[in-house]
Amino acid sequence: MWLFVAALVSTCCLRRGTIADVWDKVGRHVRARRNELRLTTRQLADRAKVSARLLGDLENGRRDNYDDQTLLRVEHALRWVRGSIANTLGGAEPVPISDSVVEEIAQQLARDDFVLTTLLAQSGLPQVELFRLNLRIRARREQQAVELLGDVAGWIAEAGGYAPDPVWPPHWLMELIRAQDTDA
Repeated sequence: MWLFVAALVSTCCLRRGTIADVWDKVGRHVRARRNELRLTTRQLADRAKVSARLLGDLENGRRDNYDDQTLLRVEHALRWVRGSIANTLGGAEPVPISDSVVEEIAQQLARDDFVLTTLLAQSGLPQVELFRLNLRIRARREQQAVELLGDVAGWIAEAGGYAPDPVWPPHWLMELIRAQDTDA
């Protein structure tokens, strides 16, 4: 992909200005999105698994050579669709991951839970037994979720996408837990 990005940059820069101008535009978008997400440079660098210096270079347009995986990690940390940086280099705007897509996936998963909940509710078992079953179900699901997340991350990588490593626990979940612990 780096060759594609380099060719794209060299082509678009002939029309739109210098390579530095194009990377400066990328940097402005990265900084604006970081601020929109209310992240410090250090927090974004940690999420993207890059150094704060590299992120500073990107935000300030000081370089024009980045590894493809680095750009993918930054896009992921900014919750941008894969290829947003390359698109920005070509003159387009970066594309945030739609919350509606995330919500739609959550609704599909909730429908699956509805079927399970209905089965348990119609079982006629006493509450104590339902509670025990619920604990068993949760333990099984947690085990399956960890395995499934690993599989899905592999499938994403095979399809050319980016998945963080490790995939579990996700950084946003850990931040939510920490925030709830400090609020309590």
